[in-house]
This record gives sequence, C-alpha cells and structure tokens, in this order.
Amino acid sequence: MIKIENLSKIFEQGGNFFANSKKIYAVSNVSLNIEAGKTVGLVGESGCGKSTFARCVLQLIRPTSGSVFYNDVDLTKIKGNSLRKLRAKFQMVFQDPGESLNPRMKISEIIGEPLNLHTNFSTEQKRSRMEEIMNEVGLKTDHLERYPHQFSGGQQQRIGIGRAIATKPNFIILDEPTSALDVSIRGQILKLLQDLRHRFNLSYLLITHDLSVVLNVCDYVAVMYLGKIVEIGSTKSIFNSPLHPYTKALLSSVPIPDPSSKSKRIKLKGEIPSPTKIHNICALHGRCPLKISHCDSEYPSLLEKNTGHFAACWNTSNNKMN
Repeated sequence: MIKIENLSKIFEQGGNFFANSKKIYAVSNVSLNIEAGKTVGLVGESGCGKSTFARCVLQLIRPTSGSVFYNDVDLTKIKGNSLRKLRAKFQMVFQDPGESLNPRMKISEIIGEPLNLHTNFSTEQKRSRMEEIMNEVGLKTDHLERYPHQFSGGQQQRIGIGRAIATKPNFIILDEPTSALDVSIRGQILKLLQDLRHRFNLSYLLITHDLSVVLNVCDYVAVMYLGKIVEIGSTKSIFNSPLHPYTKALLSSVPIPDPSSKSKRIKLKGEIPSPTKIHNICALHGRCPLKISHCDSEYPSLLEKNTGHFAACWNTSNNKMN
C-alpha cells in the first residue's frame, strides 16, 4: 500500500554573508514497502533520522528527492487540495500527547477538526462519529466537552489516537506513541493500537526505541543508522538471526528478565560520524568490530542475504562479535 523509493532529506543549517551553510543529510536514499494490514517497526538510536523520515512520508516535510507512493499515487508530485484530499487516508500519532493537543480546544474540537476538513457530515453526523470514536478509544462521550489538561497522559494519547482514526484512514505512522507514558499505561495503549489495527485492517509504521515493543507488535523491522536503512526483515528473522553488526549491538541492549542469563552487551566504540558529510563507505566502519578491508572502500548495498531478509554489510557471514 505504501511504497517508498530512494527518499532523501537534506537540511540547510546556518549560513550568512560571511559563511556558507552546512548541509545535514538527515535521510539518505531510503526505500521501504508497507503492506496493507501490517506493522513495520523502524528502530535506531536518537538522531538517526527516523522522525524526519516519517514526516517526509506523510509530506509534513517535503523530501529533497525520492518518491512516496500511496496506492500508486506519488505524494511527492501533488500538493494543495489534491494532497489534502488524500490526507484523510493517512494520519500520524505523535510522541508527546500533551504537546500535540491544542490546550485551547475542547476534545470535540480536536477530534472534530479532521471531520470538518475531510467530510461533508452534518452536525448530527459529526457528533455521532465523535461519540463513536470516543467509544473506540476507551473514553466516555461526556469527555468531549473537556480540555486536554483535564486528562492523564494515557488518556491524552487515546485522544490523539482518536483524532488519527477520525477519518477512517488505512495507514497511520506511530512516532514513539508510548515513550512519554508511564510503564503501567504503555501496555494499555499498545493493546488499543493492536485492537484498532485488527478491527479496521490498519497499516502502521511504528517508530520506537523500545525493542520489546517491536518484538510484540511488529510484523517486520527496518533498522536505521545515520539516515540509512541497514537491515530489513521479518521480526522473527531480525531478532533470531540479525545480520548487521549495528542490529546485533541494538538487540544486545534489550534487558532479559532472567537473572541467570549470561548475555553480553555489545558496545560499539568510537563516535557516530557527522551527518554533514556524504558517506561513500559504510558509516559504521570506524566503530565496527567485524570490519574487513572492503568496508573502507565502498558502501554496501542493501541486498537479500536470506529469503526476505536484507542487510547492508560486507561481512554478514561472521556472526560473532566481541
């Protein structure tokens, strides 16, 4: 349903009469497919370009180059009313619900806004749909007349989810939807998202730092490092047989609830390279314990190493890391 081809985003930083601006290569030639009814997890450390990529997919930020196809329509080629009409079918749930909800608007106005923009509902139809949404996300209908500050963080995120599903989209990007919530609330929100996904056959792109969440809710995983996808595969294949050294280091950081476990944390030494430079060789080469001579001369392509399992690494045959 979503087909992303060679998406890139370059930001210009600084620059004035005395000095040239710097280019920041936030996202570099990323390609990714998201099937109908599936959840793809996008993981990677802070600053690697995940949120920028998500905003480029939805055209909240215009990409520098590349294409984003939604049901064969290239979103990068349209704008104005043509793009607005399609926005009803793809939405976003933001990381911090307190920051993403307008404190001056009642919940009825927040959830009603997308209905005003994308439907021709009468006042009665709109009210009926808003009450239906509140029930779908586990809130009471009389909550519609309250303001965001009158709700807990978990309830605010339910409101954000309600706003996202108001126009009955079929693709939603979830940008760290539980990271700002208490641990006790995270499970409830994830269960709600799963229930909505199965009920309405939704497709998700889930951006998260929590790999345990990915393991439990995602069908596929894409691993991003310094603006590039370095590994893609099914959740089972990524967690059971990771190929890229960066993926192995990420997975080693997941706590194991077993005191007798002797798993060893893999620590990548050195600094992350600057995003202000174009990297024609593997960006991990200075930190990678599995580096071979070819890593210093050419950037590895994202190739299928096993069935449905892709990695951008010259040394995927070596599975041991110190």
